[in-house]
Amino acid sequence: MEDDSETVPLLIDPYTDSPGADEQSDVMLSRNSTARPFHRMTVALTWLSIALSVPTFAFLLTVLTMDQVFWRDSKLDPTAKESSSWMMTLALAMVFIGFLNLVCLYMHQRAMPLFLNLVIDVIVIFFSFGWSVMGLVANASWCEWSCGGTGETIQLLVGIGLSFGLGIGITHLALFLMRCSLALRWVFERRRNGSRPFRIPTGHFTVEFTIRFLRQDNADVFQSGNGE
Repeated sequence: MEDDSETVPLLIDPYTDSPGADEQSDVMLSRNSTARPFHRMTVALTWLSIALSVPTFAFLLTVLTMDQVFWRDSKLDPTAKESSSWMMTLALAMVFIGFLNLVCLYMHQRAMPLFLNLVIDVIVIFFSFGWSVMGLVANASWCEWSCGGTGETIQLLVGIGLSFGLGIGITHLALFLMRCSLALRWVFERRRNGSRPFRIPTGHFTVEFTIRFLRQDNADVFQSGNGE
């Protein structure tokens, strides 16, 4: 739906002769003045989300792969390991979704449907904050000074990867707040300019009643027939 997308509205024709042309033109110009900065900010934050997702995926994939192949005796904390696995999957998904949003932004001047992006933002915020925070807390305590160089390397890589993952959540929190403001502005403008209270159309309402009386002779014939 066009109204439910992050879009840059077109300018209205300045030569229109409709009665509310001046007021409608002012509304559209106001939308343009706020939509263009919003469009640029959306593009920038989408690029930032991809830029954070790529190193998140790379660092955590390296840790999980090396832990399975070379570092089997590293004693990596199970919570940190599970958080890294889920965060790596989320980062890969965000690269794909961010790419789709950028294609829509550059080719069609609007992102994917607003409601869909809001749902995605909520999911990303919830899981990225949850997995990153739990993983960072667990990762900070499992490797002590005696765990050796390998353990310290794993701890460092996990910490860097989950920190990038936390940055993904912060980025989508900013996108979520921006999109919420866009949705609220769209609702207010629609109520103010597009939607009007329901009114009964002017006209005439006529009710006709027709009453028919039986003639007296018909009534007498009917009564005589009953008597027989």
